[in-house]
Amino acid sequence: MLGCGRSSTVQQKCEVDADCPTGQGCNEYDVCVALPIAQVERPTDKKDGGTAAGIPGAGSPDAGPECLPCEDGFVMGDACNCENVDECEEGEDNCAPEAVCRDTPGSFECDCGEGYEGNGTVCTDTDGCDPNPCYAGVACTDVAAPGEGYTCGACPSGLSGDGEVCEDTDGCASDPCYVGAEWRR
Repeated sequence: MLGCGRSSTVQQKCEVDADCPTGQGCNEYDVCVALPIAQVERPTDKKDGGTAAGIPGAGSPDAGPECLPCEDGFVMGDACNCENVDECEEGEDNCAPEAVCRDTPGSFECDCGEGYEGNGTVCTDTDGCDPNPCYAGVACTDVAAPGEGYTCGACPSGLSGDGEVCEDTDGCASDPCYVGAEWRR
């Protein structure tokens, strides 16, 4: 049997076999893959050096099937079928510890987990305080990943609210009175 290397490659998309290069067909994932050659007929006359599928010297009559090599990300299975390698399950991905690995036909993708941002191979904590969503002068505290968001500190004296929105509670915070005048409720 022939083996295949395992790496992250971009596969050619297809809808029908005719969309693929010679020797490849469109699989159920709409990706071009090498076509298997199942049980190739062998000549019975050993004098010709043994040919398989028109390939000189490809074997003897009892050598068994000849198989085309698999594309990257696939391994040879039974009856010359190329089977997808689950790089995530095999631990052959390069995803960051904070990322989720998702198997795709012949490859894999990495997506940063909740509370993180990045390309999947590098993930950093999403800063909920950038830009600062809190009222001017109110402290913002980022919620550490895997959580998301932020919390705002208390509103300044004379104002009330949740720290993101602060409103005048005593009527004097915005200094509506003239110099020497006093505000009363």
